[in-house]
Formats: sequence, C-alpha cells, structure tokens
Amino acid sequence: MAQEIKRALPRKRNRVQIVKVTVKHPDGTTEEVDAKECTKCGVVKALLEFNTNSNRCSECAKESARGNYKQRKVMWEVIEGGKVQEM
Repeated sequence: MAQEIKRALPRKRNRVQIVKVTVKHPDGTTEEVDAKECTKCGVVKALLEFNTNSNRCSECAKESARGNYKQRKVMWEVIEGGKVQEM
C-alpha cells in the first residue's frame, strides 16, 4: 500500500476590519476614530490601543507576555535545580 502524504493546508487568517467609532471626550467634544476588534478579548478599541501590526490590544499582549515569562521562569527553575540565572 502506498502511503498518502498529508500536507498541511495553510491556516486561513481572519481578517480584522477597521471601523469608525465615535469617541466622546471629557470636555464634551466628540471625535471619530479608526478602531478594530481585539482577537483575544473581543472588545472593539481604537487603533492607538493596539501594537503595530498586531490584532491583539496592548493589554492582551502584556498579559500574554507576563504569562509566557512566568512559564519560562518555572521551566528554568526545574532545569537548573531551583537556581535561576540572571542574564
């Protein structure tokens, strides 16, 4: 029997649409700004609240980075026998 070669199909990325949102400032003025939806938390936020070329808002990106740091720190504690080396 011939083996079938399975090829991974490219992942289809969801396109994030940029929309116009009206923001009301504390002084009573309103402004129309570009916004998009964060792919992690699902909240529509102004483009200023996103990192460059990212579909996650800055808060979600920070949260993810903190979690990754904690996981790596625990992993290195296990590897190094409880000693974390400073770089």
